[in-house]
Formats: sequence, C-alpha cells, structure tokens
Amino acid sequence: MLVRVLSLAMRCGVCAFTISSAKRVLCNRERGAALLGSKAAGRIVIVTTAAIPWRTGTAVNPALRAAQLAADTQHQVVLVVPFVPIEDQWLIFPEGVTCSTPQQQEVIIKAWAREHSGLQDVDFQVLFYAARYYPASRCIFATEDVCRLLPQEEVCNV
Repeated sequence: MLVRVLSLAMRCGVCAFTISSAKRVLCNRERGAALLGSKAAGRIVIVTTAAIPWRTGTAVNPALRAAQLAADTQHQVVLVVPFVPIEDQWLIFPEGVTCSTPQQQEVIIKAWAREHSGLQDVDFQVLFYAARYYPASRCIFATEDVCRLLPQEEVCNV
C-alpha cells in the first residue's frame, strides 16, 4: 500500500504525508530515499499540526524530516505548519519567544532545523495555515481549509 501511494503521488508531482505516514516512510533515511527515488523530480508535502519554536514531537520531527528530505532527494519539499496568533503563542512557545509574522517564524524553523539536523543548507519551503491553540484539548486546530493552500492541479487524490 505504501509504495502504491508513493508511486501515485510521484506521477502527479505531489506527495502529501501526515505525520504518521511520514514516520512509517522515513524512519530509515536510506529506505525513504530509495522509496521516493533520489533522482526523480517532484514535490513532497509534509503537513503537521505544530511548528517550531513549539518543541513538541509534531513540530520537531516534521522539521527534521523536511530538512533531510530536501538534502537527500531532488524533490521540492514543502513543510505545511500552523501559524497561531500571538495570544496563543504565549501559551505554547518557549518563554519570551513570539513570532509576529509567518516569515519571522520561518526563519526560526529553518535556523532550528539547520542547527539540529547538522545540515548547512536546509532548502525546503514553509507554508503556513491559520490555526488556534485550544488549551482544553492542548491541541492546535486549523481555522482554514489546509487542502486549499496546495495547488489543486498538482494534488493527487490518494
């Protein structure tokens, strides 16, 4: 099933991963590169529900995977992450850290990925969607349709 999904996605030029499927595919870097085809062109889209500087697994793992995939393959890698308003950032980001714009957060994400991956060049795109943090569930939820952010002519229905 996994290889089928990857091959369908490669034909369309976009491969969208959730965190759980990204973990299955990319837990072994060499195996992941072999499955994706290090020479084939295309786009890999990693969608997650948290973003650096929040240091939770759903923020850390996708950032590192995006950096590594961009370095190991010829694919364009897009990391799709939430941008939460400043009043929510105070609740989830490390003390004293806030991002007034998505561009400012992108700089933080890439600097963090560069430092923690050991790669000099972290050449992946960061795409943001509007979201809110809900303390009762301790989760971030999108406030817009994330799928609409992706170019529809390139998205496979897998």
